[in-house]
Formats: sequence, structure tokens, C-alpha cells
Amino acid sequence: MGNTSSTNCDIENKSNIIYEFVDIDSNLKKEYDKFKTEYDLLKNELYSKNNIINNLNEKILDSDKTTKSLLDDNEILKNENKNLKNEHNLLKDKYNDLEYNKLDIEEKYLEQSDNLDCITYLKNKITTLENENKLNIVKYNDEYQRNKLLSNNLKELSKEKNKINKLYNKSEEDYNTLKLTYQQINKEYKDLQKKYTVISGNVYNTLKNKHFKKNLYQCIYNKIKSEPYVINQIIDDLLLIIITKLNNK
Repeated sequence: MGNTSSTNCDIENKSNIIYEFVDIDSNLKKEYDKFKTEYDLLKNELYSKNNIINNLNEKILDSDKTTKSLLDDNEILKNENKNLKNEHNLLKDKYNDLEYNKLDIEEKYLEQSDNLDCITYLKNKITTLENENKLNIVKYNDEYQRNKLLSNNLKELSKEKNKINKLYNKSEEDYNTLKLTYQQINKEYKDLQKKYTVISGNVYNTLKNKHFKKNLYQCIYNKIKSEPYVINQIIDDLLLIIITKLNNK
């Protein structure tokens, strides 16, 4: 009787060890799932940040191209504006000369009324030149307004470019921080995988141990008092479920 009691006690102690081991495996699985979830989230966020930075780089390139084109146009307009100013000054000088000529002609007209045809021609010529001068003034004003508008657009574009550069720098800082976090969690994830592999191997070896199976058989037999083949079938099914679960992690 004394020997039987000692054997039962030994079996119950080993059974408790099995239950504790299953609890440890469950906690490790939760920790593993937690780190895996965080790893997947950080991986997705890292991919998203990388896309944002690529888009910002494309915008900056487009902005640089647009800025260069506008600067070239502005330089062309400046040259045209300068030419128009020169033409305007020349026309103004011509106009002043014509004004003097007009006064002179008018004086001669009073003195030589018989030269009416010549005076009429000169008046028409003056009128034509005046109209041309007005058209040139309008053209000059239009070019001036275009140049002014282009200058304002360049200023606005420069402000937008500065905003994009600031956003790019901020995104790059966030990307670097996220990359470091990703690398740390990835390292912890790999360490946890190694730890899980070692523990799974230990569990697998324990479950395959004949002595363990014999103790498990005795423990179940003491509780249900069934036929040996039934108990052995229960044990095989349980071990198969546990091993299959370990292999699927």
C-alpha cells in the first residue's frame, strides 16, 4: 500500500509539471502574437512612409522644373520689356520730333496756305504715328502686367517649394525614427522566434519520450479506469493535437 501511494504522488507531481509547461507555452504564444502584430503594423507603416517620401521627391522635382521654366520665361520677358522700353523711348523721341515738326509746319501753314496738300499729308502721318505710339504704349503696359504677374507667381511658387521641403524633411525624420523602431522590433521578433523554436523542440522531445507517455498513461488510467487501448488512443490523439499545433506555429 505504501509503494502504491508513493507512485501515485509521483505521477500527480509530473502531471502538474505538464500543466505548468502548457501555461508557459500559452503565455509565450501570446507574447509571440503580440510582437508579430506590432511587427506587421510597423512594416505597413514603414511602407506607407516610404511612398510619401517618394511622392514628395517627385513633387520637388516637378516644382524645380516649373521654377526653372518660369525663371527662363521671366528672363525672356525682362529682355522683351527692356526692348519695348527702348522702342517706346525711340517712339517718344520721334513723337517729340514730330510735335516740333508739327508746330513748325503749322507756322509754315499760316505763311504758306498754298501748301495745304503737303500739310494734310503730314497731319495724317502724325496721326498715324500717334496711333502707333498708343498701340505701343498699350503693348508695353500689357507686357509690364504679364511680367508683374509672373513675378508674383514665382514668389508663390517659392513659398510652396519651401513648404514641401519642410514637409519632406519632417517625413524623412519620421521615416528614420520608424526605421530604427522597426529594426529593434524585428530583432526582438527574431529572438522570440529562436526562443520559441528551442522551447517547441523541448516540448516535442518530451512528448515523444516513452517514460513521459507511460506516466501520462498511468495518470489517465487512475482517473477513468478504462481499457488500455482506449487510454493509449486518447494519449495518441492528445499528443497528435499538441504536436500538430506546435508544428503549425
